[in-house]
Amino acid sequence: MPGNFSFAASKDLQRGLVEQVRSTDVELSDPKPWTPGISSTGAGFSLGPGSSFGLYVRRQGIVDAWFSFKFAGTSFGAAGGLFALVTPWNHWPQAFVTNTEVGSWWGFDESVGTYGGGPLFSIDAATGSVSNAFWFSNNASSSPISTSVPWTWANSDRLSGHLSYPVQPGY
Repeated sequence: MPGNFSFAASKDLQRGLVEQVRSTDVELSDPKPWTPGISSTGAGFSLGPGSSFGLYVRRQGIVDAWFSFKFAGTSFGAAGGLFALVTPWNHWPQAFVTNTEVGSWWGFDESVGTYGGGPLFSIDAATGSVSNAFWFSNNASSSPISTSVPWTWANSDRLSGHLSYPVQPGY
């Protein structure tokens, strides 16, 4: 999988994500910020100077993480490049079977006001297993999201979500 990309968070993005986390039923014990990364299998993908922000809680070998991206100055490169969320924590491979659902994402297409979403899956060996990356899948088509699925992603579009998964013992 090509390199991972991330970018600095805007204050509005941070406030919105903090409020979202506070509104969940998860009992937070010392949430910590992290900078989410996103990668694409398509050549020429670069996030540019958009914004990203994340919060996570790790307790008893489980990571709960919330993330948000806003694209700006992004080069989406080759059409069809599949997106993957990249985290700093390796999942515990023995806890997963192929394509285990670990969370969900939602997106907003700013240009036409369209919302979409779907599950996040662990990456399997057939598609290039990476222990700290997760595929975004599209509810409408059950296919991975890409530079052109579920819509043609563009600047000002947003991508957010939550995932929860076991991490490697001792990590």
